[in-house]
Amino acid sequence: MKNLFLTIAIVLYSVSITAQMKFRAYSLSYKKGIESVPENRITSYSTKVISNENFKYRAFLRESRQSNEKFQIGQQHMSEKELTKLLRNCARKSNNPEEFKEYLMDSNPEFSNYFSDKQTQALYSKFKKGTLKQYVTDLINDW
Repeated sequence: MKNLFLTIAIVLYSVSITAQMKFRAYSLSYKKGIESVPENRITSYSTKVISNENFKYRAFLRESRQSNEKFQIGQQHMSEKELTKLLRNCARKSNNPEEFKEYLMDSNPEFSNYFSDKQTQALYSKFKKGTLKQYVTDLINDW
């Protein structure tokens, strides 16, 4: 009986020690840090476009072709040149900022997480300026 009690005590003690040793601590800050990097890059891209008072699409496209910067939007990876062309095409197809946002969402639904409403309106006005449709509209308004 003494041996049985001693054996059970040793087994329970060894099980409790090994049970306490098998745990893992996950740090979510590393994952959050990785996810925030593309967002910060996209935000810096949009502020670079919006803050440029004398924005010219062709000059900006030339600069973006020389850039090696990549953006991750959801699961899709885009270069700065591809993003610039996409924004220009969406602005050219649309008649107002809401349509511009819809075209962006059709190309990649994750754009809603990266651009705010104010940024979307400002990007629309910057990329719409200089298109043939906008030029004709300005001529009609000035006539």
